[in-house]
Amino acid sequence: MPRTRANVFDSDATVIFTYGPLSGGSLQTATYAHHLEKPYHDVDLKRTTRGKAVEGIVRWLGGDEELSDYDEYVAKPPLECILNVAGSRESHAPGIQDAVFQLMVDVLIQVNSACKQFYSIGDSQSPIKK
Repeated sequence: MPRTRANVFDSDATVIFTYGPLSGGSLQTATYAHHLEKPYHDVDLKRTTRGKAVEGIVRWLGGDEELSDYDEYVAKPPLECILNVAGSRESHAPGIQDAVFQLMVDVLIQVNSACKQFYSIGDSQSPIKK
């Protein structure tokens, strides 16, 4: 998985999306981030709502202390960062691509409201579409 490692290495922070616990390449992505002592945040789309997922990502990107402690190290995404968006493959998790797109648009709008004029895809409190 050289590309997975390179994506983590070349970014400032990584957010990982799955339907269920981290496994396979998603688990490897988290392992690489941990080994490199980089900030990462995993989102299990089966266990959250769209609004709560967005809130968690925004809090994490904002440096929330509770979400930045990785036991062996503390790491926060820089204010302006290259964000690696990773997760399960569409072929293994049907619908994940659309769900991640919805969430990341919501995140962009939360951190930069000027983006709202370019993206409008519905209510952030609605369920995550599969």
